[in-house]
Amino acid sequence: MNSKIVPYYLALIASGLLFGLLVFGGKMMNKYGFSMIEVLIIPNLIGMFVLLLTTRPQYTAFFKAPILIGIAYFIAVVMIQIGQFIPLFLGLSVSLTVFLIYTQPLWTTLYILYKGAKFSYEDTILILLTFVGLILLIAPWHAIHFSAAGFILALLGGIAMSAWIILNNAYYSKNLKPITVTFFTNLYQSIPFILMIPVFRLLFGDNENIMGFNLDQSWIVWLFVIAYTLMVFIGADFLFYKAAKKIRPLVLGLVLLLEPVTAAVLDAVFLDTRLTWNELFGGALILCANAYFIIHSNRKGRAGQTQAARISHMPRTAAPK
Repeated sequence: MNSKIVPYYLALIASGLLFGLLVFGGKMMNKYGFSMIEVLIIPNLIGMFVLLLTTRPQYTAFFKAPILIGIAYFIAVVMIQIGQFIPLFLGLSVSLTVFLIYTQPLWTTLYILYKGAKFSYEDTILILLTFVGLILLIAPWHAIHFSAAGFILALLGGIAMSAWIILNNAYYSKNLKPITVTFFTNLYQSIPFILMIPVFRLLFGDNENIMGFNLDQSWIVWLFVIAYTLMVFIGADFLFYKAAKKIRPLVLGLVLLLEPVTAAVLDAVFLDTRLTWNELFGGALILCANAYFIIHSNRKGRAGQTQAARISHMPRTAAPK
């Protein structure tokens, strides 16, 4: 593998694994007594203030983005947060919510095809295997509880995640430091939700499990929340934005499917959830397809660089008169 690209692939793999802590950490916060609104807001607020106090985000450079890109990015980040959590409280089953969120590689693939890219036979097989692995891992047919509003929001969350990946690869991660994009991601996933609290109260009433505020937690619980924030809302985001500087959107989207694999393992180890054969087989498919896809993508990139180098070193002939 080309040594120059290795750090970016390692950052992406680490990001995918750390993002697997997202749902697990949210479940643990809920288990410790935090409400939905607290799970939505508190880690992002902590992440935003940590970065505000320890780094210098590029405020001016961030807002120099073309206005349509800036608006699209804001909507995408907010919709990811809504699509990940709100459907669960509208009655949509966890498995179906997770599956709809992780349709993101499908939308990324359709966008790439729309832009005129072509896939090899091998790429097509690997993409299909990854989707089969995702279906087996998540098993969206288990314990289905349906909500039309929840279904639409989770599906929009998957589309928004695809847009987030594409916009980062096309503009934000290429033009800004990863820490800057991380800061604004935390800001966009906290402040708008604080402003939307009256709307959530209209939707959910005064249900304590959804809208309650109870910050009276032990120092051990707060230590867990801070560690959760540092690993996921700062660490995973930062590593992803670093990887997005050099790696194409489709690979970014497919490698992020490591998240549900990590989440399933964490649930089995810490929450006594039994791993089924379909989860094991689906996770193995995703891991194998990702490994091959990364190696194969890098080989193609190296072949292209080698060919370009050969052409550049070819002797030039005089143009005919």
